[in-house]
Formats: sequence, C-alpha cells, structure tokens
Amino acid sequence: MDKSKKYQKLDFKKKIVLIAGIAGIALILFSGFFTSSQKPEQTGQENAFDTDSYRIELESRLADIISHIDGAGTTGVMITLDTGMEYTYAQNSEYSESSDSDSREISRSGEYYTVKSSQSIEQPILIRESQPKVRGVIVVCEGAGNENVKEAIINAVSSIFDISKSKISVNKIAK
Repeated sequence: MDKSKKYQKLDFKKKIVLIAGIAGIALILFSGFFTSSQKPEQTGQENAFDTDSYRIELESRLADIISHIDGAGTTGVMITLDTGMEYTYAQNSEYSESSDSDSREISRSGEYYTVKSSQSIEQPILIRESQPKVRGVIVVCEGAGNENVKEAIINAVSSIFDISKSKISVNKIAK
C-alpha cells in the first residue's frame, strides 16, 4: 500500500490534526520573516537606572516634606546612597548537603534562567529590582536651632528611609 492510500484511509479528525500540525510547524519556521521592522530595537541602555536622578528626586521630595514641618523653614537636603540599583535574577539552584557529627556543609550552584528574544539575544529573567539604599542624610534648615524641630526632622527622616538616627545630621542654615 503506498502513502496516498494510507492517507485516504485516515479518518477525518486525524487528517485535521495532521494538517494543523504541519501548519503550526510552518508558522514557527517562518515567523522570523514576519517580524515588524517598525519596532525599535531595545538595548539595556534604554532601561538603565539613573542613580543621580533618583537621588536628586529623593532630595527634592524630602526637602519639600521637611519644609512643611512646623518651625523648619527654608530647607536644603543632601542624600548619599549606599549602592546602585540591585537586580535579582531567576536562578536554577541545586542544593547539596553533607553532614557528619562535627560539621554541616551546604553548597549552592546554578545557572540563570534566560529568555531568548526574536533577535536570538538571551537575557536572564528578572524577578526583583531593589532601589538603592540610603546611607546618610544631611539636612540644613532655619529651624534647626530649636531642639524640638531638630528632633522632629530626625524622626521623620529616620522613619522615611529606615535608617538609624546616627546617620542623620540636622544643622542650622548659616546666615
């Protein structure tokens, strides 16, 4: 029996599944030819995090908030950041444990999961972005000579950035 006779003997449902499968494979193979040339090619630079802009925005917003504290008056702020933006990528981890009576050893190794774009560029899968952490803050304002105002500013800054009060300096503006 030749192939054409076998094909004719297949029932209707099997023919549809076979044709759909061949069409699906053909679409996958030819999908690279149908990509839109109107899309700009994205690079990592376009999505780069600008630490200086972030710091300046924080300083501006903090100065505005502090200037609304009763008695603070005109306010200037400087913020130092501990790190830049931190990224966490999906990783295939393998854990191995070995223990004996005296010690326990745990090791972790793995590779990052990646996604391949239509341009065949592999990129790791991003699962979390962490904003830079604030290291310290200096505030200068007209009302810093008043201990109550100074304490209110220190408490506000400490709670906003979750940093210890020892990392905050509040000083009176020199005239």
